[in-house]
Order: sequence, then C-alpha cells, then structure tokens
Amino acid sequence: MAKQEGSDELRKRLDRLERLTSTREVNEPRLRLGTAAMVAGAVALFVSLSLPWLRGPRKDGAGFDVAPTLGSEELPLRLEPRGMMTGWEVFGAAVTDTRAVLAVFVAFLLILALTLHTLVSDDGRFHVAVQVCAFPTLFLLPILWPTDPESTVVAGPGAIVAFVACLVVGTGAALAKPDD
Repeated sequence: MAKQEGSDELRKRLDRLERLTSTREVNEPRLRLGTAAMVAGAVALFVSLSLPWLRGPRKDGAGFDVAPTLGSEELPLRLEPRGMMTGWEVFGAAVTDTRAVLAVFVAFLLILALTLHTLVSDDGRFHVAVQVCAFPTLFLLPILWPTDPESTVVAGPGAIVAFVACLVVGTGAALAKPDD
C-alpha cells in the first residue's frame, strides 16, 4: 500500500515537471525575442540622443533658431554654424530652461534605468514598470516636434528613432515578461 502511494506521488511530480518543461520550451522564443527587443530599443534610445532632433536653416539662411518654447529670452538657443540640435543639446536646453521637455528626458532616463534592471531581474513587476514608462512617453515626444507652420525647423531623425525605440522597448518588455 505504501509502495502504491509513493508511486502515485512520483507520477504526479513527473507530470508536473514535464508540463513545466514543455511550457518553458514553448515560451522560450517569446522571452528571447522580448529580451532582444528591450536591449535593441534601449541602445537605440540612448544613441538617439546623439542624433539631430531638430534641424533646418533659419529664414535668413544664417543657421538655426530653436522654437521659443525651448529657449528663453535671456538665453536663446542658437546653433549658427551647424543648423541642427542633438538630443543632448535639447536636453541641456530643457534643464536650463525647466520646460515640459524635461519630462521627456526624465522618462528616457527612467526607461533606460528600468530596462537595465529588468534585464538582470526575473521580477515581472519591472517589466510592467518599463511598459508604464515607455508607452506614455510616445505621447510626450510630440512636445519636442516643431509645430510652427512658418518655421523651416523640422524634427530630425533622433526624435523619430527615440519614438520607435520607446515602442520597441515597451513591446519587448511585454513579450519578455515571465509567466508567474
């Protein structure tokens, strides 16, 4: 009788292990894809800050003027020789001017920090936190895009890469979230 009970318990354990193994085999490609997407998105988000975010000549052809929402009257942001502003320069303008643009860069830094922690942690809460930061940032990014129809200033590739990177990081976090 004791031998029969031990055999049934052993059979139940073996069935649970087989189900766990098959579930892991099915979920492994999704988890790897999500992790790769998070890494690629985080790298692209960081690199996007070095790309031009705003570019275009002034009307007199002498350089580049930034929209008044990014600069102040005491400290107008002009990049005469280049005709562009990178994400880091826009970030610096936001820090000195304390505008709403600063929220976008704080969100970027938070996304990057959470993504790095999520990659080394198995806690599903951090995957959700990355999604909560990445997806709303998509709606904050248009704050940076020039809206004046008479201006020749246009959004550069850095802003577009940052938009796509936030989307990729958020989607990757959703895919890589471990099943609890």
